[in-house]
Amino acid sequence: MGKTTSYDDLQDGWTHIFYSVFESVREPGTDDWVVTDNRDEIAYQGTAVVVAAKSVWIEDNGKDYRSTQLTNPTWRTLAEHADKSIPITKDSHHVFFEGFYVKWTDEGVELHLIFGS
Repeated sequence: MGKTTSYDDLQDGWTHIFYSVFESVREPGTDDWVVTDNRDEIAYQGTAVVVAAKSVWIEDNGKDYRSTQLTNPTWRTLAEHADKSIPITKDSHHVFFEGFYVKWTDEGVELHLIFGS
């Protein structure tokens, strides 16, 4: 298990999202729960572009978000892009950054961000 922190500390620095990509564990010998701080761990090994799709449920003029090419992005880097994507996609309802899935294309690897509400 990595270092632990509070949920509130994980939220520090984000304007538009709630960081939700972590494991919660019970503090040994207590009833307190803590979360694993994985923000500085590499989330994807290799080169990829981060993508956040505009929501099909939001009838606003949002657009898909695409980053520049990144190498070995950490969870913190992905969260930064998740945060930047909200004003572009205009989906202010789905703001819990929960992870990503990998899509291989002819142009290279895309990391598609997953959000919840």
